[in-house]
Amino acid sequence: FEITIAPIHMPNTLELIRRCPGVSFILDHLGNPDIAGSVLEPWATHLREMASFENVWCKVSGLATNANLESWKREDFVPYLDTVFEAFGTHRVVYASDWPHALRATDYVRWFETLDWATRAWDEASRRRLFHDNAVQFYRLG
Repeated sequence: FEITIAPIHMPNTLELIRRCPGVSFILDHLGNPDIAGSVLEPWATHLREMASFENVWCKVSGLATNANLESWKREDFVPYLDTVFEAFGTHRVVYASDWPHALRATDYVRWFETLDWATRAWDEASRRRLFHDNAVQFYRLG
């Protein structure tokens, strides 16, 4: 089940997740945090609670369109990515481009390079999970 919500919907979504333990959920766009406004809470608290459910994964996409469309820089995303990677680890995160919607704020190469930069300290196995293996597993593409 793809979850595409705004942070205001996170409490109700948590209730849905609690009631459907047999469903695999993937949170699109990190739950659309307000990156342009530099708002972390209550988004981060709710995101950590979602991550506590093993059947919930997170799609790493949509950051550029939740930031200032014309002037975002990769460093703007660090607190949000740190929160997601800490909460979900490297086994339940999936890279996504958000194409073509992302074209409002970035091109495919810049977005990929931004996430590549953000994960530069990761080992090769963790990066492979984010950029490939986790999507194959979640979407049963094998």
